[in-house]
Amino acid sequence: MEIQHVEMRGAPYEMGLQHGDQCTARIHDVVEHSGRYRAASEGAQAAIQSIQATLEAEHAPLLEEMRGIAAGAELPFEDILHLNTVFDAKGDVSTLAPRCTAIGLPQTPDGPLVAKTDDVGLDERAYEVCFRVVPDRGWGFICYAFAGSVWNQGGINGAGLAVAMTGLQPAGEPYLGGVPSLIFLRQLLVQCDTVDEALTYVHRHPLRIYGCSITLADPNDDQVTVVEDYPALRASRTSRARPTVHTNHPIWPETLALAPNQRWQELYSDSEFAENSQSRFENARRLVGQIPHTIEGLKELLGNHAERGAICQHGQADLHTSVAMIMVPRRRAMIAAEGYGCDPYVEYTL
Repeated sequence: MEIQHVEMRGAPYEMGLQHGDQCTARIHDVVEHSGRYRAASEGAQAAIQSIQATLEAEHAPLLEEMRGIAAGAELPFEDILHLNTVFDAKGDVSTLAPRCTAIGLPQTPDGPLVAKTDDVGLDERAYEVCFRVVPDRGWGFICYAFAGSVWNQGGINGAGLAVAMTGLQPAGEPYLGGVPSLIFLRQLLVQCDTVDEALTYVHRHPLRIYGCSITLADPNDDQVTVVEDYPALRASRTSRARPTVHTNHPIWPETLALAPNQRWQELYSDSEFAENSQSRFENARRLVGQIPHTIEGLKELLGNHAERGAICQHGQADLHTSVAMIMVPRRRAMIAAEGYGCDPYVEYTL
């Protein structure tokens, strides 16, 4: 597997054009893949229009960037809008949001560290792209996301703010005026300098349907903060000594108390996916107590192939790791295995 690298700079539409032009073939593949979801949902079009209205009001530059992507890839704008909103546009919640493992180490010789895997279907691994972005307004950043998207599945910006997400199942009341989680996470890198600013942003912009966990760190101290973010509730914890671990289920009393989405429960609560999330959580929590709290220790953890709860996934629950990343805020660095977590690592700096 070879991850494509895309460099973008300038105004939103210009960045989108560069993205679309460099990734045309991949974007066409992703659009075709996401189109399968559109056909399966009667309410998807109305939901997409609702999300578009929210973005017009709160995040208009992202829509301009999507228009640029569409033009560069020679596709209708509606295809790119659908791709970017597909998870939250599905009224029946019959698709799984991204599956990942996130780790935070508050105190290491290199300062706080944030690490994560991105776990997807085997056919989706080819869609992963490394974006190096210099916008005309806001912070430059490095992140990983799908071709054709304005998402952020994990990244670091020029201020040293590190952001790693994991997808959480829908729970509690949805907020139909909210922002899809993956789009929202991109904005943290552009607009926020510090964890405190990111937390303010999180509370100001509720999500729509899916939840997510967000592991955050910046260069200003040795702590790691994790937010379990749902449309109805945002709960956070800050750790100054103990490692943090998140997979794809809530772990705190406030979020566990939210009523699970009934449709999600019917489809997935007893599934191999749910067991996979729990076993990865238990294994990662065990491993962080054993590895050195260093960059090399995190590489060992991200490449773990335990029989139960492997962090580096090679088909467990039909999941495959497409990128493993370690963010080093004090160095403004991204260290990544662009493929499985057991692959060689490369380092990029801002």
